[in-house]
This record gives sequence, structure tokens and C-alpha cells, in this order.
Amino acid sequence: PKYNECLCCRNPELSVMLYGNINMLEEQDLEIWLRQTLKLPFEHIFKKKQCVGYAHIHFFKHEDTSDFFYVYKDIILGDPMGNETSE
Repeated sequence: PKYNECLCCRNPELSVMLYGNINMLEEQDLEIWLRQTLKLPFEHIFKKKQCVGYAHIHFFKHEDTSDFFYVYKDIILGDPMGNETSE
């Protein structure tokens, strides 16, 4: 997606930071994994480059952002390679 054209990319209230063992993942692989893992909708993932341990999950509505945060804030999802992550 063209990030600068999306409303969610210009509004920090529509974003949640995700971090962990995702350094070697491409943005597309992370998005596929999260869509298969999460039960709440999101717009897209923004991850600057491959060797970064964080990404931003962007949402279309504030309610979706809030729901996601409160459902997943204390949950460790593991990683796409099947490894458990540490806090």
C-alpha cells in the first residue's frame, strides 16, 4: 500500500506498535502471519526494513485500534517461526 495516502498512516491514534522476534521478517510475511493469527481486523502493517525488531499495525477506525490494544496488550503471540518469545 502507499502508506502516505492512507488516513491511518497519518494518525498515530490508529496505530499500535508490535515488537519482538520479527527482525528477519519482511513486512509482507509479518502481515500474512498476523492476519492468520489475530482475530481482530487491521488495515496493514508498516515495518521500515528487514532487520528491525518492531512494526506498526495500522487500523482504519479508532475503535479497532482500541479493541486490538485491550485484547492483545498482555498476550505474547510467539513468532511466525513457531518460537516462543520472551517478555
